[in-house]
Order: sequence, then C-alpha cells, then structure tokens
Amino acid sequence: MKIQAVTAVVDKGYWWIECKFTNKTTAYPVISCNLQEGIFLTDLSPVYAYETDEIPVSYDVWYRIRFNSDPSSGDIRFYLDNRLIGNSTFPNASTLRDFNSFQLHLGSWIGTEESILGYVDDVKIGYEK
Repeated sequence: MKIQAVTAVVDKGYWWIECKFTNKTTAYPVISCNLQEGIFLTDLSPVYAYETDEIPVSYDVWYRIRFNSDPSSGDIRFYLDNRLIGNSTFPNASTLRDFNSFQLHLGSWIGTEESILGYVDDVKIGYEK
C-alpha cells in the first residue's frame, strides 16, 4: 500500500515523494519512505535519491504516514504516527513551488511481491503552514 505525490519534470522524467507499507515476509511488514529525482536503471527500476530506514510494523494496526514539503527550501519530511522518520531536500526547490503539478496516488505501482490486502481509511490531503 502506498501514498505518493508524483510529477513529471521536463527533461528529467518522473519525480516523486512516497511512503509505503510493504511485505518483507508474510510475518514482517515494514513502512518506508523515499524521494525519487528522475533517475532510473536500464530496467526502469528507480534509483532513490533518499530512503528512510525500513520500520518494522504489525498487521491489524492503524498507522498514520505522511510527508510534508516546503516549496521554498525543497525540504521533505517523512512521518510515521507523527514521529519524524526522515528528511531530505530536493536539489531543485523550484520543482516544488508549483505543487499543482503533482498528482496524488494511493496504492499505485507496487510489485506483487510487496502487495498487501488491507484498507486505507481517513485519507486527508491538505496544506499546512
């Protein structure tokens, strides 16, 4: 399961900010977040500019994952249950200044080996100052 803000940057491909809940094994789900700046391998696998640690979590528990961006500085912060789990900075902060160009995806682009049958509830998309 994934929440992702993605945009196409002219001449640089797709950029995104995401957090995901995935299977490591059947008994070992994890939450992790990453920042992708348009760099892909020849097999089209993304090369992340930044990744948080994988945080072990449990099934049948609700978690709050979110990311915040500061368009003036390019700073991205990742949170799990309101606890900061990582932060990074887009090298080109102007990419974030027009956040209208980002699309929000829920549950998108997860491989079958990472799939989890679950629920997404109480989604909030907002702007914080």
